Amino acid sequence: MATRPTEGQPAPSFSLPTNTGDAPVTLSDYRD
Repeated sequence: MATRPTEGQPAPSFSLPTNTGDAPVTLSDYRD
């Protein structure tokens, strides 16, 4: 990963470039 959260900060919630924009990206979208 190019960008990492700074220490003590939570990582972004699955903000992946594969998001189509129809809905927020959630973990369930990637649990196939």
